[in-house]
Amino acid sequence: MNKHFKYTYWVKGKRQKAKDAFSAISFAFCLLPFAFLIISCSSTKKIPEGQYLLDKVEIASDNKKISTSDMMDFVTQQPNSKLFGLSKTRLFIYNYWVKNDSSKNLFQKFSRKMGEAPVIYNQAKAKYSAQQMQLQLSNWGYLDARVNLKDEIKDRKLKLIYDINAGTPYTIESFKLDIKDTAIANLANRTLKRSPIEKNNILNQEELEKRLETITSSLRNHGYYSFGKESFQYVADTTINSHSAKLNLTLLPPVTTKDSGNIASANYKAYKINRVFITSERNIADTTYISHHERDTVIRGKTTIYYNKTKFLKPKIILSNCYIRPGSYYNERLVELTHSSLSALNCVRQVNIQFQEVQVNDSAQLNCYISINPGNIHWIQTTLEGTNSAGDLGIGATVSYQHWNLFNGAETFRIKLRGAYEAVTGSTSTDLLNENYYEYGIETGVTFPRFLVKIPKLKERQGSTDIRFSFDNQLRPEYQRIFFNTGLRYKWTTLRNRLTHTLDIIDINYVAMPQVSQEFEDSVMNNPNNQMLKYSYENQFIYRTAYNFVYTSQNRNVKSKDFYTIRAGVEFAGNLFYGACKLFGAKRDSTGYYEIFNNPFAQYVKGDFDFSRSFSIDKKNSVAIHTSIGAAYPYLNSIVLPYEKRYYSGGSNSVRGWSTRQLGPGSYNNQGVTDFMNQSGDLKLDLSIEYRSMLVGPFQLAAFVDAGNIWTLRNYDNQPGGQFRLNSFYKQIALAWGLGFRFDLDFLVLRFDTGMKLFDPAQTGGDRWRLPHFNYKYDLAFHFAIGYPF
Repeated sequence: MNKHFKYTYWVKGKRQKAKDAFSAISFAFCLLPFAFLIISCSSTKKIPEGQYLLDKVEIASDNKKISTSDMMDFVTQQPNSKLFGLSKTRLFIYNYWVKNDSSKNLFQKFSRKMGEAPVIYNQAKAKYSAQQMQLQLSNWGYLDARVNLKDEIKDRKLKLIYDINAGTPYTIESFKLDIKDTAIANLANRTLKRSPIEKNNILNQEELEKRLETITSSLRNHGYYSFGKESFQYVADTTINSHSAKLNLTLLPPVTTKDSGNIASANYKAYKINRVFITSERNIADTTYISHHERDTVIRGKTTIYYNKTKFLKPKIILSNCYIRPGSYYNERLVELTHSSLSALNCVRQVNIQFQEVQVNDSAQLNCYISINPGNIHWIQTTLEGTNSAGDLGIGATVSYQHWNLFNGAETFRIKLRGAYEAVTGSTSTDLLNENYYEYGIETGVTFPRFLVKIPKLKERQGSTDIRFSFDNQLRPEYQRIFFNTGLRYKWTTLRNRLTHTLDIIDINYVAMPQVSQEFEDSVMNNPNNQMLKYSYENQFIYRTAYNFVYTSQNRNVKSKDFYTIRAGVEFAGNLFYGACKLFGAKRDSTGYYEIFNNPFAQYVKGDFDFSRSFSIDKKNSVAIHTSIGAAYPYLNSIVLPYEKRYYSGGSNSVRGWSTRQLGPGSYNNQGVTDFMNQSGDLKLDLSIEYRSMLVGPFQLAAFVDAGNIWTLRNYDNQPGGQFRLNSFYKQIALAWGLGFRFDLDFLVLRFDTGMKLFDPAQTGGDRWRLPHFNYKYDLAFHFAIGYPF
């Protein structure tokens, strides 16, 4: 055996061993939760004699209307956390790796950080939790409720049961509004008509408090500036053994104050706005700045804007985002809207709004003082990246600049310059200047924080207008390709910023190929067997209009795991051009299609719907689900969708057992060759469920199952098995499962996911179920991404 053969045999052996080891490690990683479930069985290793590990907490109730999950919030002593709700992995780490001595080596520090000490049952804490539950039940109307403690002990583990005996709840026999102030009584009555306190309802103090908050909010939106819910009082008259109450809502007399020797009126007052003062100064509490002689002033009625040497923002921009009007009653909702509108301007760092009571003639009114603090208006970023595309090395650079107050109207100007170079190997082309790949482009645009054409019904909404332009030039040995895009977009929010609308009024895309090598033209452009590939490289003109909306139930000021998000949109392309061509009798080209500027234009309709829901199981664990459906159909002047408008499957936000653009359409098999062009479709389905478990600090683990695929609506010869058929599509839904690791910093989430194919529709027979035929190279996909997948 010669040395070369021995060396080759040795290298192949080492590679095979490495592959086998990697395969085993990857497979074990996917089975990690089950391994932890087995190895963490011994959890009482460090429990002292005579004490018990709090292994489980349950809440039992004799009344199904009482939410036991809500009651769990009052349990002060919880068992050790479980990874994915299955195993107490952190307790296992503590029991087996953390020493009782004061060792401070690196491994011990890490183990103490990752581990969790056993939770030893504390009877005093349990009794306190039972008392808190009882108080909460009383607030819910179960005044006679009792909470008893029960325990079950086995192998030094204790299962604690909070046994709720709710009793008969108290109900409302009658309700009366006892308010002598006519104006307040009328507003309270109007509010309660929308959310009434009804007879026979349970005497739930939390619900009654919500009614007070609603009434108070209504009053503060109708001039009652300093009004609080503590000014109201519920009086319940209960009859012994009747479990019912006569409920009255009364208004307490206002607290009188002594100011400058005069006693304030003992009446609640609805305040009007006297004057509004606006300045870009930081300190606005002191009103002496008004008389400062160096300041420039702009007066609009009783609204005065004070400037220093330069006008930071134009008066009309400030006024259009200020909804506090002199002469109108104080309105808390408009104050909040003013604050959010001004704060939303990129060039503004901070907004402060204060009010001061003043005496005008015989009435008390309010002066409003608004301070707008300028922020940094310049932003620049440079990036440098290296690329490796099938062995061809390259480099790219991007320079971005933004100006956040271009015309002193909070306009955002942006420009991005990009260049790239790649050394292309193996090319024999002589049609272009050289055999390498070059790309350069520019993106620029201006965003106005208002509608350029006003929409009256949206005057109190945060709206913006975006005008954009981009140009990109690609030079390859095979061809030169030019991309041009320009558009006009409106964007606004409603429902207190929870619903965001986007309307693309104009969106024009033009793709041209001024230079093509003879070899590329013969093999691709004139290839009759791959119509889709040919169409994708032809000159194209796309004129589209689109509407999209995003709604979230999450309060943007409060981070929560319990919320849902809905995204939906529709877009149309080519209809205007087609109608014009038909109307004016335009001639068709040799293939039977209409053209604009000697280029065929795309015509299609496209719709998308996306729903995601996240809900918490407990403080450490949550579940998220996701559904996404999309469909697009080319018609009349098009037989194939433009490539950039087609759907693809696989990747970090889709079915994660496949790499990006590696799944589908249908049962289409790419034979292991990268085939982005043919692995695209007209119909998309994505389904996901993900279990998220917090480890320690910002570290999280996730287990997920994904399903989905793409399909074509027409039968294309180059995509066999890709057409959607109602009687068989469900047999082509791919399945994947895996684990993920997340690093959540609130402002940034780094995500690493490992997905494994479970059911592969591209295979045949028994090979479709991949677990018995696991191959690390084929069946595993690794993903790095920014942000959660949904």
